[in-house]
Amino acid sequence: MNKSGSASETKNWKLYQEEAARFFRELGCIVETDASVQGVRARHDIDVWVRFARFGIQQAWVIECKLWDRRIPKEKVLALKAIVEDVGADRGILIAESGHQRGALAATSSTNITLTALKDLRESAKAELLSLGLSAIFERSARLKQGAHDLFDRGSWSRDGELYSITSRPKPGVDGNSVIRAIGAIGLLQMGIEQAQLGDFPVPLRFDESGEKVIRVQDLEMFVTSASSILDELEEVLASQRPQ
Repeated sequence: MNKSGSASETKNWKLYQEEAARFFRELGCIVETDASVQGVRARHDIDVWVRFARFGIQQAWVIECKLWDRRIPKEKVLALKAIVEDVGADRGILIAESGHQRGALAATSSTNITLTALKDLRESAKAELLSLGLSAIFERSARLKQGAHDLFDRGSWSRDGELYSITSRPKPGVDGNSVIRAIGAIGLLQMGIEQAQLGDFPVPLRFDESGEKVIRVQDLEMFVTSASSILDELEEVLASQRPQ
């Protein structure tokens, strides 16, 4: 924090802190400033305490604001890292306009600590949220696909000459055509996830109303947002099935 200076410096720091908090509020997060958070070993004063659920993932981030006229040293990064670990947060972000010493930058290697300036926060935080969203979509689609297959009785193998095939039937009370369409939609989404992970855009998102043409999207943000909505719809379709 930066509260120990003159009244003018403290006022400027509070404005800086509030600007950071406002950014996360605009993203729909639950935000507390000057939060007191109990950790495993101690209670900690946190400049901006951010919590949110995005794409099914619960997250908590610790935001530290440093409105300094000198570069941030390594020990401040280590202190933030210790707080993040003690309160069980998913990420720590240290915001400063004055830059960071070389040791501070090195101390973030292979950690969940991000060093940034306020003007760069929007893009760095968005990238993190989209990465979380892509992971959540992958997990949701896998669970949904398994749930769809569970609506069919276990198939049996049969032989026709030299060829073998497996036959399975929807369980009584299940609309097999609706479930098969849902499985196809999930499979297409999973193809899109794989391409998005490789950065290979545009990626497939869904079929059009005819069921023949594939709709593709051009960027990760559009894919994550749209795929999440599609999974919501597919979950409703499968939840409406009532096996007897």
